[in-house]
Amino acid sequence: MPFFKNVDDFFGSRFFLRIVSLFIALVLWFYVNGDIGGNMEKEMSCDVQFLNLSSELTLTSDLRKVDIGVEGKRDVVADLNPMDILCEVDVRGLAPGKYRLPVKVILPAGVKLGFVRPPNMEVSLLRYAEKVLPIHVSVEGGLPVGLLMDAVDLSPTEVTVRGPEEDLASVKEVQVQPTVDELQKGEKLTLPIKLIQLEGAGDSLTVYPPEADLTAILRKGLPRKALPVEVSVSGSPAEGFEVKTLVVTPSMMEIEGPKEAIKVIDKVETETIDLTGFDKDRSMIVPLRPVENEEVSFLGDSSVSVKVMLKPKTESRLFSGVPVVTKGRSVYPGWEVFPQTVDVRVDGSVKVMKSLEDSKIPFFVYVDVTNIVSRQLRVPVTIEMREKGLKVVSVAPERVTVKAKID
Repeated sequence: MPFFKNVDDFFGSRFFLRIVSLFIALVLWFYVNGDIGGNMEKEMSCDVQFLNLSSELTLTSDLRKVDIGVEGKRDVVADLNPMDILCEVDVRGLAPGKYRLPVKVILPAGVKLGFVRPPNMEVSLLRYAEKVLPIHVSVEGGLPVGLLMDAVDLSPTEVTVRGPEEDLASVKEVQVQPTVDELQKGEKLTLPIKLIQLEGAGDSLTVYPPEADLTAILRKGLPRKALPVEVSVSGSPAEGFEVKTLVVTPSMMEIEGPKEAIKVIDKVETETIDLTGFDKDRSMIVPLRPVENEEVSFLGDSSVSVKVMLKPKTESRLFSGVPVVTKGRSVYPGWEVFPQTVDVRVDGSVKVMKSLEDSKIPFFVYVDVTNIVSRQLRVPVTIEMREKGLKVVSVAPERVTVKAKID
């Protein structure tokens, strides 16, 4: 029939074949490049987060990022960025030291992990600590010969240095370093704090406050140094007395001389005071002993005021096996004491101790049973002194047990 013949001619025509070819090409293009069907791979860099780090520790690592490869549906992976991915290293419960720890990667749903590079990270955990250190003034380049820095006012005088313990141990000194030109202006300087550390030390330390205010005056003259005054004594006070304390005024004296000469001097001494026969407090003016190096001299007076304060010399004596008695009214007819004796040590002046007779006990030992209703009870021991000038040092035992006698 003519109809079928025309259909056969249509399906066999070049026009129809071209349409079919175009359709197949479009399907293949959408399959390969479009959102239909396929997966894709993607590589990106991810910041590593360190979890559960103790507040007492600090962490160091040469790496803070890892490269990862992911795979998944094209429409999911194509829009994926590093903010959608978590890369974590857990340091929970770890003590200070070096570790090689795995990197955990958390991905969105529908995305698979291809690789992590590197899969492990090397980290160091260091204990965190802090120190309060004094600030020293060190003139940059040193002071010219004949010039001294005087009337130094530094605020603050100390700083807090915080960081890993190993790095803290490397700090030799904390300094501010003014120049000679800055000091000669005579104005207040605000200077950065500098840490003087051992060679090769780390730079992970923090300093608070980071700056200090300095005012100082440059003057001509020899270096000065303030030193403590030490009182030199000989002999012993009268019998029954001993030295309680020596009060010296002023307690510090300033010397002046070449830097190397005063550097080795750590104190100044008075001329010797002979205490023989002293039986009461005394005040006196005592000259200072000259410094051996003639280039060093005292600034101001070369004598000090010394007050010698005495106290009675004391002795200690132990009284063993002193009987303990009961005292006071009670609801029971009598009491037994366990243990029946105690050891008592007393202190007193030598004079009082010598006046005691060997067989005489200068105190009364008892326990008070007034208003005790319990049949058995531990109670404190009481010492009642019979002689003045004595003091109880110890009682052993301090408590005893009292037990009621019942008919």
